[in-house]
Amino acid sequence: MSTARVYADVNVHRPREYSDYEALSVQWGEQDDYEVVRKVGRGKYSEVFEGVNVTNDERCVIKILKPVKKKKIFRKEPFFYGHDNHDQLFKIAKVLGTDDLTAYLNKYRIVLDPQLEALIGRHIKKPWSKFVTAENRHLVSEEAIDFLDKLLRFDHQDRLTAEEAMAHAYFQQVRAAENSRGRT
Repeated sequence: MSTARVYADVNVHRPREYSDYEALSVQWGEQDDYEVVRKVGRGKYSEVFEGVNVTNDERCVIKILKPVKKKKIFRKEPFFYGHDNHDQLFKIAKVLGTDDLTAYLNKYRIVLDPQLEALIGRHIKKPWSKFVTAENRHLVSEEAIDFLDKLLRFDHQDRLTAEEAMAHAYFQQVRAAENSRGRT
């Protein structure tokens, strides 16, 4: 049995509706009830504004998401595209290798369907450097490769947690920029 590395007991301390996604009903507010007062910042994926709810005069933050480009580090969209779950697992195994997949399956006592196992076959893990091309080389750094490698793992226990990911060297420039903004 697998236990989460972070917040393993969160659902014990929360009411059932906290994790009952099937019963979740999102209540969207009326966007006409809000007015933008001024722009307060922007991020890579959003614009942030100070706003006001005109029905009760409460101040609020309005975050408007920007469209996100699919092509990032390796400019490959999507990185593991399969026609179905089996084909997608096959494509992942071709990159991450079947030794790690087998170790994951054994660790959690998961048995693959024989047809799926035959479809996947045997593959050696490909080094991330194989995906670097002349077109994407300017986007790639050692930190980016290391970050990607620590996120793309079969075993969720081996992947970085959100906190570990945010502390990764790949985000050092972001943290430095945030720290310098905080000092001014």
